[in-house]
Amino acid sequence: MVARGTLLGRFSGPGMGRLRRALLLFALARVGKGMTRRSETGDRVRRVLWPRVTIGVLGCLSGMALCEQVPAAGPSEHLDAVPGEIVVRYRGDTAPFRVIRGLGRTAIPSLVRSLRARRDVIYAEPNGYARLQAVPNDPGYAHQWNFRSTAPGAARIDGAWEVLATAGWIPGAGARVGVLDSGVAHEDYLDSSNPNFPVQFVTAPDFAGTHFLHSRNVIRGNEHANDAVNHGTHVAGTIAAGVNDGVGAAGIAPGATVMPVLATTLSPTSAVVLPHSAIAEGIRWLADHDAHVINMSFGGTVAAEVVADAVDYARSKGCLLVGAAGNTGESQALWPAAYDAEVLGVTGGDYLGNLAYYSAYGKGVAVMAPGGYLFSDHDGDLYADGIIQQTFLYRGNPTQFVNNDQQGTSMAAAHVSGIAALAAGVGVTDGSELRALLQATAHRPDRRPYDGRHGWGRVDARAVVESALAGPLSGPSRQLRVEAVQLVPRQEQDRYAGEAKARISDESFRPLAGVAVKFLFTSGKFRATQTAVTDTSGLAQARGLSLVPHRGRRMAVKVVSLKKEGYRFSRPLSAELSETAVLPSAD
Repeated sequence: MVARGTLLGRFSGPGMGRLRRALLLFALARVGKGMTRRSETGDRVRRVLWPRVTIGVLGCLSGMALCEQVPAAGPSEHLDAVPGEIVVRYRGDTAPFRVIRGLGRTAIPSLVRSLRARRDVIYAEPNGYARLQAVPNDPGYAHQWNFRSTAPGAARIDGAWEVLATAGWIPGAGARVGVLDSGVAHEDYLDSSNPNFPVQFVTAPDFAGTHFLHSRNVIRGNEHANDAVNHGTHVAGTIAAGVNDGVGAAGIAPGATVMPVLATTLSPTSAVVLPHSAIAEGIRWLADHDAHVINMSFGGTVAAEVVADAVDYARSKGCLLVGAAGNTGESQALWPAAYDAEVLGVTGGDYLGNLAYYSAYGKGVAVMAPGGYLFSDHDGDLYADGIIQQTFLYRGNPTQFVNNDQQGTSMAAAHVSGIAALAAGVGVTDGSELRALLQATAHRPDRRPYDGRHGWGRVDARAVVESALAGPLSGPSRQLRVEAVQLVPRQEQDRYAGEAKARISDESFRPLAGVAVKFLFTSGKFRATQTAVTDTSGLAQARGLSLVPHRGRRMAVKVVSLKKEGYRFSRPLSAELSETAVLPSAD
């Protein structure tokens, strides 16, 4: 990537053809001299000169190619983005954001810069991608170890069903779960949008008894959210596939209503991706149609303001947002799971209850759930310990269904969304309460404190249902804890301010209002403190340090104190108290 303003970047303007030719002739002349010296001085110098000659020629040629073919790196410019599109939010606009399309690739950086400098623009950014977080495998059938109480890494789904059956409840009945993904095989529909290549979609046999509502395709702007990939169908199956129907595999909350939203498209390299604008539109659609839970089994490496705004909006409507930590295996959760104050980030575990090799971890992680592991067979059933659901083969015929083994944090997130649906079905429908319930009942061996691999522990469906049926979380607690700290750079014309959020609760994860949270913002020699008070969901937010960005500039925020009359701050019970972010470059 060559930035404008660098030496090479200056050779990309008009009228530079003669200069490029002169430089090329100069380089070739230098090569000729090098070859002559080589013939006069012998082998030892020849070995030294040849790399220089090669580098000189290739450097000149490739430098000119970069000047002409590779766009300048503008603010928040990402190669992993929708070609020719940026997302803009205008101050006072009735639309939450607008997408500008049809731009030349080299025009995007300068347009983003000029828009950011305008007073009527809240933010402008390239329309980046997120990616689905699952690893498809050949079809097969195995037992659902992830549902059984006997497996050490399972979520005890069978125990939750037993408790619900005894109490006379249908698992998940009344709960509404949004599946923001590649669509779901939920209807019989002939897609003739391309008359030369019509596609027939059918309802998966395992969804014959599943209730679907408010389907939405945000890419095409219609109600046909049909899966052509296989990912969304697999995820929705874990959440709410039929039980005792003689086909496929079991879902966690078969009585729940599924709200499928298709937000995937193909990148120029034919990869399945989710544009940030589509993610934001899908989140808002589900929040406006009263979803209790929004499952997001995808992730990206870049925080987008358009997505952050949508997450804020859904949280304000009482939704629980569940995000996959990612399949990178690295110590940084992907976005939107990394919005840890607002999104319940989920890591993936294996049969033994250990963090799976593929799972991202660290900041943004709230709980762990079964994600599967396709290279083991700990229960000895001669099948891999993956996560089984009925779907079709990856990008295969969406009318031919099989029981398919997959692994990934996508599957782990689906477990958490399904378990949340069990709790919503018995009356715990507020997003903050659902989050508190999932975290407070998570299995933590030896009551270990928070860690970035397991979060607050492995989800336990039976404990969630038992607590939900028992009523509000019980037991007096006068200790304050920090559940999550989040820092997102927010654009303020040509500067960036750090927007910090902290989620505060008591020892039982009940959100607390009226807690004074003191934030310390730092960036190099700059320091600032801000105090904010938590709302009814336990969230406090503040802004500090408005800085001009430059390459590599970092900002950090730390919670330095909590105050509420009658409560004390319990640091050992708290999650990590600080977070660092890199400001977008202005180069």
